[in-house]
Amino acid sequence: MGESDGANPYAAPSFDLAGNVFGTSDIGVNGSGSSGAVYKLSQISGGWSESTLYTFTDTTDGAEPYFDGVLVNGSGEIFGSTTEGGTLSCTINGPPGCGVVYEITL
Repeated sequence: MGESDGANPYAAPSFDLAGNVFGTSDIGVNGSGSSGAVYKLSQISGGWSESTLYTFTDTTDGAEPYFDGVLVNGSGEIFGSTTEGGTLSCTINGPPGCGVVYEITL
């Protein structure tokens, strides 16, 4: 991972039944601040293919998804949480927001 596709993966990755790897980074695509991203690695002949599944916007959709990894179920749904974003009036963790629980469907 680099700045063009997210950076600073932090939490342990998760695997699905097909052997794909899923995880989060605390810096989004193209260095887009510190909003973060969810990524997928798929094994291909001779290496791995990487794709960014979601980039957080640091607003109501959440931000900073790096403390907790993601959970992947057999139906292709990914679940996780962020430490910031969500209800922007919440200030427990400091602005902006107190985080969200999210779902991504593949």
